[in-house]
Amino acid sequence: MRATLLLALGLSSGSVALAQTTAKLNQPLRRELAEILEADQSLRHGIAAAYRTYGANSPQVDSLNRQILRADARNLPRVTAIIDKYGWPGKSLVGNSGSLAAFLVIQHADLATMQKYLPLMRQAAAQGELAKQNLALVEDRVLTFQDKPQLYGSQYRFNATTGQPEFFPIADEAHVDERRARMGLEPLAQYAQGFGLKYKPVAK
Repeated sequence: MRATLLLALGLSSGSVALAQTTAKLNQPLRRELAEILEADQSLRHGIAAAYRTYGANSPQVDSLNRQILRADARNLPRVTAIIDKYGWPGKSLVGNSGSLAAFLVIQHADLATMQKYLPLMRQAAAQGELAKQNLALVEDRVLTFQDKPQLYGSQYRFNATTGQPEFFPIADEAHVDERRARMGLEPLAQYAQGFGLKYKPVAK
């Protein structure tokens, strides 16, 4: 009946499907995660520019990093409470943006928290509830936190001496693009370009 009404209003079958999917989402939870997403990303949007303009050890970058840490400290208990109650908040529960918000907060957490929720994130990605690209970033972050080579080349740092961005070490770098493709990621050289990194692919 609802689909018939929507079609009568001139909406396409694709719009009908989208409307039906959206109607099934947990809207209060979706709105909460939207607020969390905004809090997580608003300060981070300017961090790369601050590094380039003022330098890695500047008071401006230090101040921005402190603000980010305070925001993360507020967001983390909210997201872990959601996960502990509902399981991974996947796209069927909160939509793609809601799942993205949860991923970002966990990715920005400490190593122990990432390790705790990584199995759940792997399961969610296998079920299509979490984007594989996002899982790849957490996998890499866990490895770099342990001073191990990353798998997908998603993590970079700013060189303390030059102030320029550079990749953390990558395991079996010659085949990194094959692994990236399996996770739905673009070639590493293309990814690097988007962040202003100078990167030359390693010959196989």
